[in-house]
Amino acid sequence: MINNQKKILIIEDDALFSQTLRIFFEKEGMEVSESSTVKESLEKCREMKPDFVIVDICLPEELGISFSKSVGEKPDLYGSPKIIGISGLTGAFLKEGEEKLKKFNLHFFLKKPFELNELKNLINESVS
Repeated sequence: MINNQKKILIIEDDALFSQTLRIFFEKEGMEVSESSTVKESLEKCREMKPDFVIVDICLPEELGISFSKSVGEKPDLYGSPKIIGISGLTGAFLKEGEEKLKKFNLHFFLKKPFELNELKNLINESVS
């Protein structure tokens, strides 16, 4: 089980998927907050200082990578969460690999669809 002291912020415009992630991680004992926009997410990140952020790369109003870049540029304001990018559109990220992830302050990337346990294991491994 994931350490129950951990906080996670979910940034996802698909309300049902976001709710699924929230329920899953709450059952794992994590404190969870949700958002569907970059602007709201930056405010929540500033207030919450999460340990992990799961961010959809393709949000309707603004790309999720703008969130991760902002957080990376101002760790005093937002903390230093491990950021996991998720998306069904993977071409550019898979071609450029880790170099691209670091450029956008993403620690990990998962292609949708993925198994919830795959995400849980990624988080558990980064805590260990």
